[in-house]
Amino acid sequence: AARVFAASVVITAVLAALTTSFATRPSWLELVGTSTGLCNVWLLRKQNVVAWFFGIVSVTAVGLVFYRLGLMGQAWLHLFYFFPINWWAWYHWVRGGEQRTELQVSWTNPKEWLVYVPLFLVATYLVAGFFDRIYDRAIFVYWDATIVAASVVAQWLLSRKKIESWILWVGPVDASAIILFSLTGAHMFSALYIVFLLNASAAIYEWREDWNAAQARR
Repeated sequence: AARVFAASVVITAVLAALTTSFATRPSWLELVGTSTGLCNVWLLRKQNVVAWFFGIVSVTAVGLVFYRLGLMGQAWLHLFYFFPINWWAWYHWVRGGEQRTELQVSWTNPKEWLVYVPLFLVATYLVAGFFDRIYDRAIFVYWDATIVAASVVAQWLLSRKKIESWILWVGPVDASAIILFSLTGAHMFSALYIVFLLNASAAIYEWREDWNAAQARR
């Protein structure tokens, strides 16, 4: 984990240097959120439970940045959903398996999507309407809300070590967020989400291979 964090700091420095050339200099919160966020997603992909510690630090810093930018959906998502669920997921990965052992990678029951898809649609509508009414400076509310709703489902599945979580991170979340953050001036996070997208794409393959290997051992 120490080596991964060191590498994350180096990558953050490179991203900061690149984004500074065509945007404002990243704040210290952006730097903290980026470095710990990179460490978090890499360790999650490798199924290392220490990832959740870095995740807690990252979502706190990132949530505060989004609040300052006016992306209220993202701010609330990080501070009031990602923050508490990271604590629960940390415990669940360690004790969520059979007989309170380590949780194993698995696929989602197809029936669960009968809940997740309507939840995504309803959450998008409600989140957008809520922030559009209570925050005068909220921007791109419906676009922001789609990312928020998809992130809620993706994080829930990731907390349960479901392979489909990474698929959701790739499409409805990362790819969309890259464009949104760039438009709002969060160029550091836009660059970060490019790395997130690549990491999630690799995680789909790695977790699927891990599941196949586990099935072969049975």
